[in-house]
Amino acid sequence: MNYEKLKGLIWFNGKLVSARSAKLHILSHGLHFASVSFEGIRVYNGEAFLLSEHIKRLFDSSKMLEIKIKYTRDEIANACKKIIKTQKLKEGYLRPVVWRGGQSMAPGIKNAKINLAIAGWEWPIYYSNLAKKKGIKLTTTKWKRPPVECAPVKSKCSGLYMICTLAKHEAEKKKYDDAIMQDLDGNVCETTSSNIFFIKNGNIETPIADCFLSGITRKTVIKICNKQNLNIKETKINFKKLKSYESCFITGTAAEITPVNKINKIKYDTNNNILKKIMNNFEQLKKQN
Repeated sequence: MNYEKLKGLIWFNGKLVSARSAKLHILSHGLHFASVSFEGIRVYNGEAFLLSEHIKRLFDSSKMLEIKIKYTRDEIANACKKIIKTQKLKEGYLRPVVWRGGQSMAPGIKNAKINLAIAGWEWPIYYSNLAKKKGIKLTTTKWKRPPVECAPVKSKCSGLYMICTLAKHEAEKKKYDDAIMQDLDGNVCETTSSNIFFIKNGNIETPIADCFLSGITRKTVIKICNKQNLNIKETKINFKKLKSYESCFITGTAAEITPVNKINKIKYDTNNNILKKIMNNFEQLKKQN
């Protein structure tokens, strides 16, 4: 969809305004210097999923960017609920976004106006229903995840997503669904917008989140595994090790839990019983929302 033509209302700095009139100035600091933090929140059956966790992360990310949000967590939660009601969302998506205004066109800025907007739209599924059964295809990319010394890697901020866009475009040109990203030492990190898990001999492994964001869905899957007494471990996974795994899946607010059927020429089983169990448990959580 063309989001510039989104219909309805957007919560913008404390007020509901027409989506088409909710605009930032062309000289906003956030646009030029990526001083932007944001969230993606799923809406299931008219309710925001794991809302408090997402709002906490929005504050955490903003703090890492030295951005102080002037609204309380309760005010933002109520604004999200208002958008759900106003936009009549049943199966949808919320996008809270925080950015610095245009009080300076230099990288350093201390007294910028901090803006906050929340948009919402109907968005029932990210990948197709077929992908949930057959899985998606991943490929490698030349773009690497930066180390913690080079970027605020634990934040959900716009600046980190430029390499994701480039990696995603690279994958699509090669006729793959997404790219699998590595760190500078050749260890697997995640895809361009989702965390990743592997299964072997009844055990589940996922990369240590030391240079990328540990997603809320990732944390939810880890909780599911612990509750179901499934053996799960966070560990370094070198790319050369990928041939040894039986199954693979990705997790994210948009992707939910989606199987991976292929990484380059390596094929994976999308009908793995452990994978099915995790997916079923996640579906139950959505219904309890």
